[in-house]
Amino acid sequence: MASSADTITQSVRLTLESAWQPVNDLRTRLTADAYLWEPAAPCWTVRPTDGGWAADWVEEEPNPAPLTTIAWRTWHIGVDCLDSYSGRLVGRGGTGLTGTAWVGTPVEALDLLDQAWAVFFSAITSWTADDLMSPLGPGWGPYSAQPKLDLAMHACREVIHHLAEISLLVDLHTTTA
Repeated sequence: MASSADTITQSVRLTLESAWQPVNDLRTRLTADAYLWEPAAPCWTVRPTDGGWAADWVEEEPNPAPLTTIAWRTWHIGVDCLDSYSGRLVGRGGTGLTGTAWVGTPVEALDLLDQAWAVFFSAITSWTADDLMSPLGPGWGPYSAQPKLDLAMHACREVIHHLAEISLLVDLHTTTA
């Protein structure tokens, strides 16, 4: 019989793997048109810049928050969430991007998401049950005393939430645009 520690680490691994699975479906369904589609105004997206692409962003989020495109949501998952977490956990993110920098095609975005996920997933799944229950530490501000398990579950929630929204936007684009 597996120990409770083995069960916890295995459960975290399986939960994270399951949360990431919809990315594979997006590889066959997400088109360039859907990626940048703005279904309503105002809409935050990623826009061309002199050196590439950048996500719309302001320091103080407007109220109500604008609708966001698939492109913006992929940036949010990849750079704003996963790379931010990995940077504080292991000293590097997976995309090599910072701030609002992002990419203009769905193929590039999904590849970068996979890279961001790989670094984050590797860090989380390398931990023992004791590691998962240890505090995040000083780099996490008001969350510093929270267990690392909370971060794993928060990231899982972010991924599930935004991948579900992306899937819905793909469906809406397919049927209405």
